[in-house]
This record gives sequence, structure tokens and C-alpha cells, in this order.
Amino acid sequence: KNDQLLAFFSKHKNRIFAVVAIIVVGIIAYSSWYSRKNKHMEEITTALVNALRSPASKNEIISAGLLSDAPVELKPILMLMKSGRKLSVNEEVEKNLNDLLSLSQKQGVDIIWKDLALIIYVSYRPKSSSELIALLEPLMADGRPFRFTAMELVGMIHLNNGAHDKSLEILKKIKKSKEAPDSLKRRISVLLNYIENIAEKSL
Repeated sequence: KNDQLLAFFSKHKNRIFAVVAIIVVGIIAYSSWYSRKNKHMEEITTALVNALRSPASKNEIISAGLLSDAPVELKPILMLMKSGRKLSVNEEVEKNLNDLLSLSQKQGVDIIWKDLALIIYVSYRPKSSSELIALLEPLMADGRPFRFTAMELVGMIHLNNGAHDKSLEILKKIKKSKEAPDSLKRRISVLLNYIENIAEKSL
């Protein structure tokens, strides 16, 4: 077998070296291109974020222009930043909430940005409790990026409605989960004690 291998290599060594050379050059070229692309994306991101934070970007025309010129990959997060900033100062609340809801339902957008947009939207309680729970339920599924935050929000909605049993049921799932962050579990433990005390007093 070794003799056959050596014979094959001797016969086709030029071709083998050529293929290896092409692969190596290809890897180097791709790495260089990918590095340049990432650097360019970082520069664009920094420029756009700085521009959106500047006082001039409060002008809706300027702000819209910045977002329209942004690379496709950056538009969702930039829109989230823009909407979040305006909501934090109670500016154009209804419009920005609608923008968030629209982003959460848009095709072709990474699920992280879609779910985050919906989490922000729901936190402002723009709809009835049943409608908000219906929006959040898909986000609670295994594998969703903000499933524990969605569960906590649903638990709080049930709590505000006086449905202590439902709230406890959902929040206990977070506490029992091995994947939930420890900081979240500590907060949930305090909340569970509070709800259980309320439930006992209401009996």
C-alpha cells in the first residue's frame, strides 16, 4: 500500500502541489477578505451609532437617512436603539411601539432582534393582558433567546391580574431550569416568596 501511495504521489505530485497551493491561497484570501469586511462593518457601526446618539439625529429626516444607508445586517439593531431612545423620553411612543411590533414580525430578520423588539414592546403594556400573553407565549419555547425574560413577563402579567397560581406556575419553571441565569433565579426566588405571601393572606 505504501508503494502504491508513493507511486501515485510521484505520478501526480505536480497536480497535488497545485491543488494544495490553490487551497492555501484561497484560505489566505478569504481570511483577508473576511477580516477587512469585519473591520469595515465595525467602522460603519461605530459611525452610525455615534451619529444616532448625536443631537442632530433627533431630526427625523436625518435619522431616517442614517438608517436607510446602513448595511442590512445592522438595520434591526439600529432601529431598536432609535426606538428605545425615543421611548425612554416618551417621544412618539405609539409610532415607535408600532415599529417594534413590526420588526418582531418581519421576515428575514434574525430571531434575536425580533424577540428583543417584542420584549421591549410588551414591557410598555400597549395591549390587553391576554393579547400580550399571546404575543409572548411563542418566545417562551425552548431554544428562544429570551425565553426566561418572556416567562418572567408573563408571570408578572398574571400577578398584576391577581392570577397568583398561574404566576407561581410559570415563575417556578424559571427557578427549576438549569439553563436560567443565577441572577435571574435569585430575583425570581424573592418574587416567589412575595407572591406566596400575598396568596396566603388572600385565603
